[in-house]
Amino acid sequence: MYAPFEMDVADAALGAVGVCNENLVTDLDEYAVTWTREVDGAVVASGGLDWDLAAGECGTLALPAEATSVASADAGTTVALTLAVALAEDTTWAEAGHLVASQQAVLRDAGVPVAATPATSAADGVLDVASAGGTLTVTGERVSVEIDEAAGAVTSAVLDGVLVVQGGIGPDFWRAPTQNDLMNGLADGAYTWHDAVRSPTRSRSRGQTMRPW
Repeated sequence: MYAPFEMDVADAALGAVGVCNENLVTDLDEYAVTWTREVDGAVVASGGLDWDLAAGECGTLALPAEATSVASADAGTTVALTLAVALAEDTTWAEAGHLVASQQAVLRDAGVPVAATPATSAADGVLDVASAGGTLTVTGERVSVEIDEAAGAVTSAVLDGVLVVQGGIGPDFWRAPTQNDLMNGLADGAYTWHDAVRSPTRSRSRGQTMRPW
C-alpha cells in the first residue's frame, strides 16, 4: 500500500527511526505523529512525537525512552511499538486523524516454537542417476524420483519414505494471459506454449552424478 512516509524501524529498540518524506511540498510537522507501546496486543503507553522533516528529505529521528522501554515484568510477552502518521487537520479529501502511514517494530518477542531442522550430512547432496526400461531414476539418501524418459514427466517421488508424487507431473511453460497481454496482442503467440504441454516429446536426456552442495 502506498504511503507518503517510509519508516525504517530496524533500530527502534535503540531509540532511532529512519524516515523518508515522499511528499513533494508538505513537511512532516504538518501531520500528527504518534507512538503506541503494546504488550501482547494491549496498549500500555502512548504519546505524540514532535518530528519535523522537510518534503522530499530523509533522516533519522529520535524516539522517547518511554516508547521503547521493556520492563522485566514483560518477560514472556511480546512488546511492540507502533508508529502512526495522521492528518492533523481536516482536508477536502479526509478528516483530521485519517491515517496516512504506519509502521510497527517488535521490541521484545515472546518467542515462537521453531520446527526442528533435520540433520544433514555430505551424503545428502549426492544423487545417483540410473536409466532402465525407459525410466530415469534419481536417488539420494532421503529422496527417490522416477522420470518417464519418453514423456519427460516425473511419475513418482518419495521423500523420507513417504510417496509425495504419484501419477506424473510435467513441464508447463504457459500462464493465463493478463489484460495487458490481451490488449497488446501478446497472448496470440503464447498459445503455442499452451498447446506444447499437451503432447511433449523428448529430444534428449542426460544423467550425471551430482557433487555435494
